[in-house]
Amino acid sequence: MVLKPHQRLVPASSAGFTLLEVLVAVSIFGLIAIMAYSGLSGVLRTREVTKIVATRLAELESAIMILSRDLSQATNRPVRDEFGDTQNAFIGNDSSPVLLQFTRGGVGNPLNLTRSHLRRVAYFLEDGNLQRASWPRLDRSGEVKLERVDLIKNLESVKLRFMTMNHLYVTQWPPRQNQSGKPAALPLGLEITLELKDWGPVIRLYRLPGILPGSQPGTPPG
Repeated sequence: MVLKPHQRLVPASSAGFTLLEVLVAVSIFGLIAIMAYSGLSGVLRTREVTKIVATRLAELESAIMILSRDLSQATNRPVRDEFGDTQNAFIGNDSSPVLLQFTRGGVGNPLNLTRSHLRRVAYFLEDGNLQRASWPRLDRSGEVKLERVDLIKNLESVKLRFMTMNHLYVTQWPPRQNQSGKPAALPLGLEITLELKDWGPVIRLYRLPGILPGSQPGTPPG
């Protein structure tokens, strides 16, 4: 065979890939890329869901802790509102925008300021948010603007049940039969059902520092 000057003999071993081989390689690379992307996407979705659940759980645990702290310090100390009317030491009704309102003790005073260790707190349900507020003093004179703090969001409803001295449950406090001029004692216990839009019902039971029948306001249980 006679070669022209511009031609060279190329060994068979150094020849390039055929079109079929290139297509097969590209297909395999595409499959590997799809599998890798699917795995990475799943990991990212799982991470995002885990973050949302962890945030929601932390929000719920914080609200339950604050509720428990307040209720464990509840005390039988009635107050006067801005109109001069006496309010019971403990008020609760889940059909009202103000779910709970009560006096609690145990307020810290590290600077030894001249103020009471008692505080009036309230829990509200507004636009699906459970909120907590407190008054700067027990007996109020004039209108006081409260600053509310959101505890739990995306609530469907809140249900309350109160245990009486006879170990019966009622849906409001003070019970209807005890609504008189005399301040009612605290309930022995409180059941709270938080209906979350995403997780469903969460039920918590709280034991209150109950006041014995016949005891005077401000007198601790024996």
